[in-house]
Amino acid sequence: MKIVTDKSKYLKNIFKIIDEFVIEATMKVDAEGLKIRTADPSNVCLIDLIILKGVFNTYQFNENEIFTLKINDLKKFLDFVGSEDLLTLEVKDNKFFINTKSKNSSKNFSLPLIDADLYNDKEAKIDFKSSTIITSTMFKDAINASKTFAEEMFLNIKKNGITFEAHSDLKNFSTHYNIRTECIEESYSMYSLNYLEKVSKLSILSDKLHIDLSTDMPVKFSCRIPDVLKASIILAPRVKND
Repeated sequence: MKIVTDKSKYLKNIFKIIDEFVIEATMKVDAEGLKIRTADPSNVCLIDLIILKGVFNTYQFNENEIFTLKINDLKKFLDFVGSEDLLTLEVKDNKFFINTKSKNSSKNFSLPLIDADLYNDKEAKIDFKSSTIITSTMFKDAINASKTFAEEMFLNIKKNGITFEAHSDLKNFSTHYNIRTECIEESYSMYSLNYLEKVSKLSILSDKLHIDLSTDMPVKFSCRIPDVLKASIILAPRVKND
């Protein structure tokens, strides 16, 4: 594999998000693009990201090429890549090579490959009953208010909008947004605020966040930039025992 891009910010941001959830990840390069589909170690969430082929100036790959890397190491190296640098990523000789070039300098890094896991080609199929699109500011505001006293936050989508709620023994918080929804039936479920805060990092990719929800089921957060990338995170609900 050898891929080259002058749009390095998208790769840098993608791996910042993945680093919130996993230590290592298996990637696949095919005719559609560079793909990462991985679960966090606790199997609480599934991250599904595609950096589309059109982002790259050069795009060479072996059929269904798969490799595994430590994400934090990759993220640290990408931190040295400037927004206008030409970035080259290459797999050869059981190593992952990173080269950056600017007007006045170049940098070279290499990482060892980890024994590759099988790449999961199956998309999660969930029967969502409601959906809406919110801004990242709406989402972050609800999280920041809730986390001052709670560990979980409730999401409730119905025909007249979306409500975020948090509760403790003595404190309560709720905020409602009158926005357009697609609602077969009202959906209500609770999720870990720690994970929701990590999910909110999708805001570095897009200010618009699509939410798909069903009662007491996993929730799907997704965003896309046409011709650049598609990203989604599916988060399992937190169920309280009576």
